[in-house]
Amino acid sequence: FGNKLEVLLQEFADFRSDRQVSGRVTTEALAKLTSREREVLALLARGASAKAIAANLSISISTARKHIQNILNKLGVHSTLEAAIAAGPYLSR
Repeated sequence: FGNKLEVLLQEFADFRSDRQVSGRVTTEALAKLTSREREVLALLARGASAKAIAANLSISISTARKHIQNILNKLGVHSTLEAAIAAGPYLSR
């Protein structure tokens, strides 16, 4: 059992090292985000759901989802996790 686990862990590590998060989000891509979208991205990076974002920013859930979709499109990523990871280095500025 231990050997299988080691093999699986190695395969997972290899997969992760081969996979890049849609390149790196550039400062130009982030500059395309509105100030509200940057607020939403910061909340996404903290793990907030669309419902939590809506409550935090006093907007409807559908508006929060629209902001999230706009962020994904502008940054050229496919998931909120990718957006948060790729934009992470810029969020602390």
